[in-house]
Amino acid sequence: MRTLLSIVTVSASLASGCVPAHPPGPWVSAEPPEMTESAPSGPKVRSLSVRALVTGGDLTGASEALLDALREEVEAPTPPAFRLHLHDHGAVTLVSCHRGGDPAADGQSPRPCARLPADVTETPSEYLSETIDLEPGVSRRWVHPTHIELRLPEPATPAVLLRMTVVPHLPTDAAQASVLRQVVATLPPRAAGVLSVLVLPQPVESAGPMGQGGRHASAVYHRLPAPLRGRIEGGYFDLVLASGDAGAQWSADISDAVARSSKVWIRRPLAQLVIDGMRQPALRRRGTPWTRGTSLRPDLFSQHLGFARVDFVGGVAMPTLVVRRGRRWLEATAAAPVGQSDSLPARRAVPSMAPCRDCDEASGLRPAP
Repeated sequence: MRTLLSIVTVSASLASGCVPAHPPGPWVSAEPPEMTESAPSGPKVRSLSVRALVTGGDLTGASEALLDALREEVEAPTPPAFRLHLHDHGAVTLVSCHRGGDPAADGQSPRPCARLPADVTETPSEYLSETIDLEPGVSRRWVHPTHIELRLPEPATPAVLLRMTVVPHLPTDAAQASVLRQVVATLPPRAAGVLSVLVLPQPVESAGPMGQGGRHASAVYHRLPAPLRGRIEGGYFDLVLASGDAGAQWSADISDAVARSSKVWIRRPLAQLVIDGMRQPALRRRGTPWTRGTSLRPDLFSQHLGFARVDFVGGVAMPTLVVRRGRRWLEATAAAPVGQSDSLPARRAVPSMAPCRDCDEASGLRPAP
């Protein structure tokens, strides 16, 4: 009877052209001009208080509603300092939200975060590492694996905001695999109070159609290259930023999801933010409850167009997901900030290891009531 009712419900949703994708959660209405500012907890460090916009997906045919929302973000009382965009064709772009100089002199908008500029400097392939001072007018694009140290220019000594290991695309031949090994082998030791961020073209684990047991099943830990798996298992990274699966996902810790899919117990908690919503995903990309996989459900999940607002404050990050459902903007903030965590215990409780659907206490991709 339950199966029959589920089939009837999904059939009605398909007939209306919409499959609900929000699970029960702290999603609240928020129009872009009146978005509330996140208030990260912990000690405040004024010189390291920075807001970023994180977007992902195909820029071709990007939703005008989304571009308008990004423009409102840039013009808000607390504007972002930079935007990080994860392209779906194997590139990562970072732009400062304020260009230097007179905008009238070059005919370009002083606020390029809503629409990425065309004149973005591409980092050469031989650069295995790069240090960037976050100043007005900065624009970079990476198409090869690179380690980046992002700094805030200070009057005396630049302050390190975060370290990013950018992997725009997974290697498909021996040459690309060799470059990735070199980058991973030369990563500097973890620094106290500085987040280590991994930027990937696909999630480590996903609750969408790309995840374990999903229609495509490519976003699974054991399908990552061995050098990256070694660093993840060893607890080098604190946060993963990824695209490659429609919508938005946030997980404060994916260690249990990795344990379920690959039977690997990583040493430290690893948070993950997945953003791929420059336009409303097609139904075939969103999938149905039967094609979204059996991975552990993230804390926040939506399969609608949107972006993420991330506040970096004093060595921690507080993400807020902003998505558009119908004609309303909804947002939800992570329950706790992401910082450098202690090692996980060698023996700990884990979720069910068997492939299952709707069997986790706070899991299952159930539609919102």
